[in-house]
Order: sequence, then C-alpha cells, then structure tokens
Amino acid sequence: MKKILLFTVALFVTMSLGAQEKVYSVVSLLKVNFEGVVPNYTPEEDNLTIVESTAEGLAITNPRPFDSRIWHSKMILTDENLTFQKKHNYLVRLTVKVPHMNNSNDRGAYVVEMGSRERHIGPEVVVYGGDDFQIIDVEVPNLAYNIEGDGYIALRTMWVPGITILKEIELFEIIQEGTEPDSPIKFEKDWSGLPEDQWGPLYVWTYTYPEDSPAEITNEGLVITNPTVQAQVWQPQTIVTDEAFTLEQNHDYIVRLTLKVPSEGTYQMNLGSWSTNYSCQVPVYPNDNFQTIDFEFPGFGDDIKEGYRVDDCHALLQVGWVAGATVVKQVVVFEKDKDAFMAAKETGIEEVKAMNTKKVDGSIYNLAGQKVSPSYKGIVIRNGKKVVQGRD
Repeated sequence: MKKILLFTVALFVTMSLGAQEKVYSVVSLLKVNFEGVVPNYTPEEDNLTIVESTAEGLAITNPRPFDSRIWHSKMILTDENLTFQKKHNYLVRLTVKVPHMNNSNDRGAYVVEMGSRERHIGPEVVVYGGDDFQIIDVEVPNLAYNIEGDGYIALRTMWVPGITILKEIELFEIIQEGTEPDSPIKFEKDWSGLPEDQWGPLYVWTYTYPEDSPAEITNEGLVITNPTVQAQVWQPQTIVTDEAFTLEQNHDYIVRLTLKVPSEGTYQMNLGSWSTNYSCQVPVYPNDNFQTIDFEFPGFGDDIKEGYRVDDCHALLQVGWVAGATVVKQVVVFEKDKDAFMAAKETGIEEVKAMNTKKVDGSIYNLAGQKVSPSYKGIVIRNGKKVVQGRD
C-alpha cells in the first residue's frame, strides 16, 4: 500500500506592528492534486454524492442540495493516515471551481470536516459561484482533539447545488509566536478580582437569558451556570462584553476568552449587533485550570453593504451545550493581523509533489464506518464499494 508522505517546510516571516513584532511559521503538511486522478475513497452508506474523475479534477455532485441531513454530501479527500495535535492551528486550502447557484446572491456554503470518524470539527465557509478556479481557505484554530494516524479531511457540499470541481487540497499548520493579540483591540475586559458585596456574588447587569438564571461575578470571574445540556445552544446566554464597540465590514476579528470549562461540549459565540451578527462554534473539553479559546470571524459582515460599519456590537457567549459553571476570566476582541498572516501563507512555500490518491488496501468497514475484520459477515465497504461478505 502506498502511503501519502507528509512533506514539511517551515517559513518564518517577521512583521512589525507598531512597537510589537510578530513572527509566523507556516508548515506545509500535505498537498494532493486531483487533476485526472481517480478518487481513492467514495461516499459511504446512503451518501448519494456522485464523484467522478475529470481532466480538471474531482467532479463532486450533490443530488440533494440544501438537505439538512449533511451526511448525504460527505466526501473524504485524504487517506486515513493523518495525525492532528490538540491545540494546534490548522488551515485547509481548497482550489475549487464553484458552480453558479442560480439564486439572488449566487452564494452557498461548503463544510470542511477535519478529524476522525469519532472526533471531528466541521467549519462552514461561504462560497460564491464562479467560472474559474478559486482558492478557499478554511481555518481550524486551536483544534480540540489529539488524533493519531487515522485523521482525514472531508468536504460536504450539501448547501451548494451543481457540480463542484476540486483541483487541489493543501493542509498547513499555522504557528504564531508571542502571546499578545494583534492590534487594534476593539474591546478588553478582565472579569476577575471584582469585589463581591457582603451577601456574596454580584449579578451581572448585562443581557442574560433566561432571566431566572442570571450570570454572577465572583473573585475568579464571570460565572455562567447551565444545570444540564440543553436542546438549544443559546440557552443560557450572556453578553460577556459589557460595553458596546464598532466593527467594520469585511474585516477579520477574533474573540479570545480565558475561561474554565466544566464539561465536554460546544460553546457558541455570537459577535455583532442585534440586527447583524455572526456565530462561531468551538468544541471544548473540561479543565480545572483556565484555558484560552479563540472564536474566529473571518470576513465579518461580508454580506452587508460595502463600507458599512456595525455599531453597538457585543460578544454573546452561549453555553447551552456545556453543563456546569463556566467561569470567564478575561475577554479580548481584536482585529486579526491579516497582512502578516497572508504573507506567511503566500511567501515561498516549497511545492510538494502531487500524489495520486488511487489506493486499494483491502480495508473493510461496516455501514457505521467502523473498520472490521475480514471474517465479518454482512454488507461492508471495501475500496469504496458496498459488497456482501461471508454469507452462504
């Protein structure tokens, strides 16, 4: 069996931001070119995605666009031998031709799934139809999982009708040295060490919902308590920025929280005003110590009128899918250093040899996607096709 080798090259770009110096390292982990290549992994189970090899690349057709059952459009793009490390920052770069969607905005969304069958994250990226190939970057900051040797990258096209042509996929690790956030800072708040009155914790005089479970201030920070995992992530929710600030259209922002996580789950951050806001979900694991979590908002407000600003903004933390008491110690909202980041990605990355992904290794999976032994009886997936095995 031919294995995809991981070629790495580190680049260091130093950018000066006022009095502060930033150093970025961009490591190229993988590059696969799909021009004229037969895919090694076809959709599984009742996944109806149609994948064909063309001279331009993989032609991926989703016959059920806008179907909320997202598994109908999953296409695994890499061999299952990737390793991802927890708390590392990754970037997946796709070179694709996006079909026109025949709607008023000619706009849809891909989901790029990164991880393993058991643990993965699926950031969504807005795309626009076009006649030429375009480069789409999907950032996966602060990955929540350690995945050893069975990771993959998959593409879901459920919200893009038509035929997507995938020419190339690249995987990078992005390393930023230094702990200070990029300027300019839009908001900064330290919730720890605030005084309590003689009766105990202070209630927070910002928006909270539901009203019968308001957030409280303790000597550690802002405490948001969720008694049990809820059906909706937005209940309970609390504004963690107690002063309004202004954001600009099509800028890249990060909301950085320093907090204690009580249980495994997912946080959702809403950034913006009541009329214009965007959300970001981040999976988390419990920790008795404070940890830093970044919620990224690239191209903030790209669908509002050019040149507009969004006033009276806030950051709203929604903890409905994390049970227990979340303690927020610090909040920083800042604009990403886009120029330095792009320079680090674009400057002199050494080309990695294109690899044919056609592979026949005899691995067998059941319809739940679990690897099984050759003695397993029933319907299985072998080399991307359904077969009946071991029955008389």
